[in-house]
Amino acid sequence: MSDDLLGAQLLVIIVVFALASWGKLHTPKNRMALVYAGAEGVLALLLLTTAALAPRLVTVSMLAAATWVVGELRTSRPDDGCGCFGRLSRIRIGWRTVARTALLALVAFGACWAPTSGLAVLADGPGLAEAVFLLELAVIAAVSPESTALLRRAAVPCDRRRVPLADTMRVLHASSAWRAHGTGLGAPSEVWRELCWRFVVYPAPGGDLVFAVSLADGEVRVAHVPAPSERDDSDLLSAPVPV
Repeated sequence: MSDDLLGAQLLVIIVVFALASWGKLHTPKNRMALVYAGAEGVLALLLLTTAALAPRLVTVSMLAAATWVVGELRTSRPDDGCGCFGRLSRIRIGWRTVARTALLALVAFGACWAPTSGLAVLADGPGLAEAVFLLELAVIAAVSPESTALLRRAAVPCDRRRVPLADTMRVLHASSAWRAHGTGLGAPSEVWRELCWRFVVYPAPGGDLVFAVSLADGEVRVAHVPAPSERDDSDLLSAPVPV
């Protein structure tokens, strides 16, 4: 394989890791997401600025492990989403997610033999490396299920998008808000939609738990609304306090 083709593999991994890190940092924070975002950001920077072999081997190992993890999640907990690109990757894990991750692992393996850093590849100016990079990036985007989700969102605004209640409940039950506050809840007492949000109400001790599920990006929020006998007049004039 020529140096230009090897350099293209390096550029693909740098861009994908940079996007994945950015996506995780713009998702409601949790410790594991921050760890992955930091690791991907550091690796992208090292691949861009150095030709050292160590960060390339770490990249291959991470993507090989990610392929195995995503494959396991596809059979055990597909509704949780992979979180590969943060909030955008909350969609159900299918074969496209597994194929995309495996393809990236192969690209990272090829990048191990690139003779220069990512910056050096870019410094050569437009050429074969950049052309192959754009082609491979287009293939990865076509394989990625997130691309389909983005196209659907662009075609129909979220306030006019038809979203089955079953899909909303799937997103709700896979969320960290549900894992933290939904254990032991029975059937919902109310469900309604307002523009880009669907609200699901569950009876709870001392009032109601109201879950708000975004129909735009799958974000889930939860608030506790006190029962009328347990709130004063000021509570009626204020929004529910998030849990």
